[in-house]
Amino acid sequence: MKKKILLLALFVFMFGMFSFIGQGEVQAGVGEWEELDPAPFGSVHRSSAVVINNKIYVVGGFYGTNTLKVFDYINETWSELRACPSTAVNSKSVALNDKIYTLGGSNLTEDIEREFRTYDPATDEWSILPSAPSDTGSMVAINGKIYVAGKQNYLMYDPNTNQWSILSNRSQWGMAPSAVALNNKMYMNNYSTTVHAHRFYVYDPATDTTEELASASIATYPSYISSSRLVTYNGKIYALARFSLLEYNPMTDQWSTMSNTSICDGDYSAAVVVNGKMYVFGNGGGGIYQSMVQRYIFEESDDPTDPEDPTDPTPTTGNKALIITLDNGFDKTYLVTNSQLEAFIDWFESANDNDFYTINNPLGGKGAKDYLVHDKIVCWRAADI
Repeated sequence: MKKKILLLALFVFMFGMFSFIGQGEVQAGVGEWEELDPAPFGSVHRSSAVVINNKIYVVGGFYGTNTLKVFDYINETWSELRACPSTAVNSKSVALNDKIYTLGGSNLTEDIEREFRTYDPATDEWSILPSAPSDTGSMVAINGKIYVAGKQNYLMYDPNTNQWSILSNRSQWGMAPSAVALNNKMYMNNYSTTVHAHRFYVYDPATDTTEELASASIATYPSYISSSRLVTYNGKIYALARFSLLEYNPMTDQWSTMSNTSICDGDYSAAVVVNGKMYVFGNGGGGIYQSMVQRYIFEESDDPTDPEDPTDPTPTTGNKALIITLDNGFDKTYLVTNSQLEAFIDWFESANDNDFYTINNPLGGKGAKDYLVHDKIVCWRAADI
């Protein structure tokens, strides 16, 4: 009898353990948030982040941090790299030509917002570049150049000449804490705690002009977009505001609320989108949240590096949406036929680093084409439409 009781107790214990393990492995679904393990090696709050070759690089952090960390989002592991030459709290970073360009920051005693440096992952080395000619703000990479929404002027840096240019005056638009590139234009918010906290703008480098867009007035305090991080996904812009995720559609010039959440305070966080998921580093609450890492699921997608199926998905019938993630963290979406998708796959598998692929861009107007450089593509996926 005792033996039966012991066996029954063991069975109940093992069943409970398996149930607990199974619950622990439940992952967030589409439209949901999940919290990952905290980032090691210091704070990631008030940092900046970029994507290069299936890795997320996080530059700086709060309390004067100058660390450079790399997050392997596929295996969810961290490594620490060579530190930035100067403190990088509140710095801005972009990826261009497989390098990280980092602008500005603060060392808690003085601003260093004009300092400009670049990091090469291939050599684990930093280089100091010419300082910006005036006070700076957020920046983006467009057509091989870097554009900065400065406090007084727009600025442009050309990596081919290693020189800055001062563009049009933008003092009337206010400071832009965050900006993203979409369709060769720069979209940005405006820092304010007043009525201007919802204002939103777009800058066109081709004409050197700025236009005010629809206000994100659907966001009420404390969900201002003024200090939120901006990201792009599938042709739309997302503002990671305080405890809410807002979506902006540039085709309709309208805002909508995607998610209200108590888990993510996006105030001054760093964020990138890769492979259908948004990764957020740091949290506006500060304190114990300095190393917080969170993930939002836009779309369930297969691992692009899966050795069993490196070109997933296999074309079937009907038109496809081809979504390509570039090394600057941005997604480009194209409508393609089965044969066009097969042609892209054949090119992608056989191309060299500097080879480019020509593809129609329906958002660019009649006859518009994009030229995709092979070594700028981080990953791609296709979906039926």
